[in-house]
Amino acid sequence: MRKDICFVCLGQCAGNIGQLLERKGYGVLFLNTASIDIKLLNKSVHVWKIPGAEGCNQDPEKAQGVFAQEYAAIMQKIISFAQKRIVYFVCSSSGGTGGGMTPLVLEAYLEHLAKQEEADWDTYYGKLDAGESAVAPSKRRAGLITVLPGLDESPIFNANSFNFMRSVWNLYENEVNKEHTNLASYILIDNENNSDLLTLNKQFVDCLDKILKIPEQPANALGNVDNADLENAFTTPGILTMAMLERQSFSPGELIRALKRSNIFTQLEGDSCDYWVSSTTEPLDSAALETELGIPKAYYKTFNDGINLFVVSGAGIPTERIELLADRAEERKRHRRIVNSSVFERKIEMENASTITPANKPVPTSVSVQDKLSKLRRHRF
Repeated sequence: MRKDICFVCLGQCAGNIGQLLERKGYGVLFLNTASIDIKLLNKSVHVWKIPGAEGCNQDPEKAQGVFAQEYAAIMQKIISFAQKRIVYFVCSSSGGTGGGMTPLVLEAYLEHLAKQEEADWDTYYGKLDAGESAVAPSKRRAGLITVLPGLDESPIFNANSFNFMRSVWNLYENEVNKEHTNLASYILIDNENNSDLLTLNKQFVDCLDKILKIPEQPANALGNVDNADLENAFTTPGILTMAMLERQSFSPGELIRALKRSNIFTQLEGDSCDYWVSSTTEPLDSAALETELGIPKAYYKTFNDGINLFVVSGAGIPTERIELLADRAEERKRHRRIVNSSVFERKIEMENASTITPANKPVPTSVSVQDKLSKLRRHRF
């Protein structure tokens, strides 16, 4: 499966993760609006500075405006790069460039895949009707890897993240109701788990890389996981989470803890999921796992002598964690600056000085230069 996957990284946070993925041999496209962030990618291959702004200042609306204005150029860059069957868009959920653009970029790319798929099938059926030999089109997918902010990070980060998650979950609900969707899984890295963010990024990439290599393990008489099995788990819409445990610290209880209270990913909530994938050093008690994780549609498993790997896919949204984002964001309301303009109502007269008098009419509410009701393409920075 490794050869069928690539990554599109938007923003600085995603750039840090993308560099680690690139070192593992994956194809990565880096997109950013800030030149200073682009300079950090001087050893990377596919790097593009998005025109139209010099950074997005942690402002998702600004990033959305840039995407609307530079839509054609951005999508052309992504489509020309993303030749693999599976593309994951990587971003921070709380920032500007990545957090603001990625929900729109993902939605636009899914629309592109749907149109391309429809055209490919029309061509396929046309050849069959003409009596020609034809190969059925391969299914292509797009998923999301995003990072949630810690609760000790700023209220604006948590507010941005909450709005981001609302957008991508609305997209999920729209896609799963379609007869044919190209949406893959959502993977949620959680800064709340580790204050050392660079270490967290490395742990995530190491875990992901080892799991994507499961089909490359030697064949085992007790069971095997092939590329199709693993792809089925990763391309199922919903939340996907993973666990990696060393042999000496492995037990069913530790595995459940690692999935429910991960030190990398957001907490796994509820007991509903679609697929399990595992490569472990010993057999697992499936009944015990089902009590905590629910009953999957299918369980693909194999064994190895070194490390324990487990994947749960098709899980539901982590409601409690998302509510914590909103709670942290709303803390700002309790500490808003009080501006009392009555202090300027005094009339001051001094010799050789202009007289300062208050205006008779109230000061109008400040309005942005741009019409707030205009389309994003008319957004000015």
